[in-house]
Amino acid sequence: MTRAPGALAALLFCAAPFAHAQSLADRVARLPDGEVRMSFRSRPDVCGDGRSFVGDAASPDGMRIYFYGNEGGFTGTSPDFREGCRPGPVRISFLKTSDGVTDVRLYVGGGWRGTGHDLGTVAAGHAAMYLLDLSRTASERSVGTAILAAALADSGQLAPRLITMGRDRNLRPLVRERALRWLPEVAEREGTGGPADRAMRAIAEDESDLASVRDRAVRSLPQSEATDAFLRALYTKLDLTSLKDRLIRRLGETASPENVAWLRLRVEDGAESAALRDRAIRVLGEGHGERELLQQLYPRVGEIQLRDRIIRVVGDQGDEASYRWLQGIVENRAEAAALRDRALRVLAERGANTYIRGVYARLDDPTLKDRAIRLESESGSSESHGWLRTIVLDEAETTGLRDRAVRVLAEAGYATDDLIRVYDAVKVRSVRERLIRVLAERSDRAGIDKLISIARSDPDESLRLFAVKRLAETGDPRAQEFLESTVRR
Repeated sequence: MTRAPGALAALLFCAAPFAHAQSLADRVARLPDGEVRMSFRSRPDVCGDGRSFVGDAASPDGMRIYFYGNEGGFTGTSPDFREGCRPGPVRISFLKTSDGVTDVRLYVGGGWRGTGHDLGTVAAGHAAMYLLDLSRTASERSVGTAILAAALADSGQLAPRLITMGRDRNLRPLVRERALRWLPEVAEREGTGGPADRAMRAIAEDESDLASVRDRAVRSLPQSEATDAFLRALYTKLDLTSLKDRLIRRLGETASPENVAWLRLRVEDGAESAALRDRAIRVLGEGHGERELLQQLYPRVGEIQLRDRIIRVVGDQGDEASYRWLQGIVENRAEAAALRDRALRVLAERGANTYIRGVYARLDDPTLKDRAIRLESESGSSESHGWLRTIVLDEAETTGLRDRAVRVLAEAGYATDDLIRVYDAVKVRSVRERLIRVLAERSDRAGIDKLISIARSDPDESLRLFAVKRLAETGDPRAQEFLESTVRR
């Protein structure tokens, strides 16, 4: 036969590696149970330290490093690994048992230690096909490692097999997902991006397929304007919230004008679920830093929880314009108290303590004042302590807020001697009672001395009795001695 149609040619091209992969499987099958080893040539851009990690310099964003865990691999990028990353053959070991193959391990470079059934160096293309076959039945923790090892081989057409695996509903979902995870990189390297892209789109669109596999297909689609347009169109056909959420996050990875405008529509769409609108808000703020856009959307969003999300996301921008906007919400009396409270908390998290102390007098809602007191106490600064003390002593302030200030002062570690001085300066009974409680809870020497003094000679009989009760609860020996002497008298 001198010529063959394209599909038949591809089939014939893959037939030899597939047959040799079968012969490799036969060799493994004839071995007794135990550790099996083999080696094969890696791609030129692959390296490793022979022990703990494998590097792939083909990634456009720098050296990609793979470590191993329960899921088979972890991906990161770092130039720090280049020095210790050496080229070498891929080395595979796995445990052959009566139940199948488990514990697939992958190394690049280095050499074997100990003993095992060593198949020696095998053809890279044959090994890659065998590893893909192995991944179909391997233990869960070994699936990803087997497919990664196949992708490191310096020869073999893997993309058609990965496409088949991604589509095969007879396979476990994990196997299909791992195949789709590696498909884009392999297809780009092999020049088969078109068929791979079409396969992943078909899976993403198929309402009858598993959500997790469709999710993986969406995540694996190559970044391009065409992909974004496809995903925006796909969103309108989806029923599953989880997949819609994935599309929002996926489209948020590119800050194109079209994607930003589309995300804005998601936020404004009152017919959309609150969870998806919340996700769109987070993507706009966290992914693109669209502070001004979110501020524009804020008054158009009616739901409290969505406004709350905008406040938090805008606060994360960390610039002066964001802080001024949050301050406007805090001081807007027409705004919901819950949202003003959220804005106060976000400002406090960003260290705006001076503003919180300054705005306190202008707050018209006691719950907001209470929040400001609690937030300010968390800074633990001397300025905060002094400010809280002025609230405790402010005769024009409500007793409830003065009581709160006493409590947070105590929680913030305000010195007992200073609390005693506050007690002497305060005239309101309820605030004094709170101070007595605080001194009793501390039960240090200065506090017990003050409580005994109050019990003996405070002009207010009710406070004397209150101090006696609190002393009895402390269990302090000096307090007990005082109480016994009082009873004897």
